[in-house]
Amino acid sequence: MSEDGKSVINIWFLPHPLDVLAMFRHLSDTECNQALSHLLLIVGALHDILQYLFAHARLGGTWHFPPVNGLGEMSADWGGTDAIAASMREIQRQLDSLPNRTDPELVGRLLSLRRNVVFQKFDVVVRHTLRDQFLSSGNVRAFR
Repeated sequence: MSEDGKSVINIWFLPHPLDVLAMFRHLSDTECNQALSHLLLIVGALHDILQYLFAHARLGGTWHFPPVNGLGEMSADWGGTDAIAASMREIQRQLDSLPNRTDPELVGRLLSLRRNVVFQKFDVVVRHTLRDQFLSSGNVRAFR
């Protein structure tokens, strides 16, 4: 975030907690509150996305051949450590396509929506995978 809290400079730089305490001290209380709210929204959404990606990478991929997107890069659906870099590149591409990529409100909204999509995909996969696992093991009661 910029010193005035009105523009995003680099989402990949996460400030140390001590830096956050002094980050917007020269702003009025209202402006400081707004800047910190935007910063928290961005960092919180990015944290959740990365936590999911790291957990998914630790599980590893399940396919023999990783899917490749149209650009010849590994897609983020693969899992493993390559998915982290692929997802971060995808997030950066989405940020670059925003009408005003320095607007903290737009960046926060984009990352929040991205986090929601990640969690919804996880929810769908877990629900269907568990049901299939119960059915294949013969546990019809758990399947229902």
